[in-house]
Amino acid sequence: MIFIGMAFFQLIITMPIYQNVQFNLTEFDTGLIMFINVMIIVILEMPLINFLERKGLKPTRLIAYACVLFALSFFVLIGNYWIGILIVSIVIITFGEMIGFPFTNTFALKRAKEGSEGSYMALYAMAFSLAHIFSSKIGLGIVGEFGHQVNWFVTGMYGVIATLLAIWLDRRVREGL
Repeated sequence: MIFIGMAFFQLIITMPIYQNVQFNLTEFDTGLIMFINVMIIVILEMPLINFLERKGLKPTRLIAYACVLFALSFFVLIGNYWIGILIVSIVIITFGEMIGFPFTNTFALKRAKEGSEGSYMALYAMAFSLAHIFSSKIGLGIVGEFGHQVNWFVTGMYGVIATLLAIWLDRRVREGL
């Protein structure tokens, strides 16, 4: 969750700066792009989660798929020649959020032994807190030193690392560990 959090928080930390510097977008324009994220979530998240639960897909597999989407959403930004790529990126990461966040939360809760749910959820929340702290420092440091494109690559790699860890987790769960 730390790696996905590190990627996710780039949306509110470095993305608005990138949109302004690269495409001369205003705060209002950036807000409209973020509104796409909100509208997709409001309209599609619950039907999508319901559909995925009915399909009986394993949460760890869904988490891995979500991690792939997170990675992809930042890798597409490396080609910064077209403003439409911002829409493509936000749609991809939105689906990653909708698939990933509910299932990671549920997985952590269900994994806990009875009576330890609070401890598991505290660790889950701490992962996001740590990601929020380090994401801004690392992301802005990379942007300042190497530029946005390198930051998008590094952020995409967070998604790759999270994907590999989710696959590892899926295997451990299937082995009963």
